Order: sequence, then C-alpha cells, then structure tokens
Amino acid sequence: MKPDKFDRNELFERREAVILMDLVTTAADKCHGGHVTIMKFTSGWKGFYGTPDLDSGKGRDEVARLPNYASLYLLLADLYHQHYHEERP
Repeated sequence: MKPDKFDRNELFERREAVILMDLVTTAADKCHGGHVTIMKFTSGWKGFYGTPDLDSGKGRDEVARLPNYASLYLLLADLYHQHYHEERP
C-alpha cells in the first residue's frame, strides 16, 4: 500500500491543525469547563465550545444553527479566533 501524498498546502493545514487543536483544548479547559464539541458531517465540520443539550432535544437545533466548515483546520482556526481574539468578560 502506497502512503498518501499531500501537496504543500495540505501538509501545512495538517501541521497547523495539530497546533490549533492543542490551543483550542487548552481554551476549553481554562474557560469552558473542559468542553469543546467537534463534529464531522457529510456537509462539513461543525463545532463550538461547550456541549449540545442532548437531554432536552434542543441540541439538534443548536447544531443545525452552527456554520459548516470545509475542513477541520478552518473550524479549529475559527474556534481559536473566538477564544483568543474576541473580547473576554
């Protein structure tokens, strides 16, 4: 079996996604009770700090309102930006 071949941009995104995942999980630990939800659907990636409310059934609506991201890298970059660049109370 031949290994997958990636172009430079794909390799960059994969490396950066590992770094961003570490930063996002650190933010979740410090400010969001350790919770970050990341989901992969056929239409793309979705995620947010916290957990969907699955007990009451409102979680489906919460997830439906989330934006779709074309890649895990783009989702993690947005989560990073939400935590580290938006004003915090």
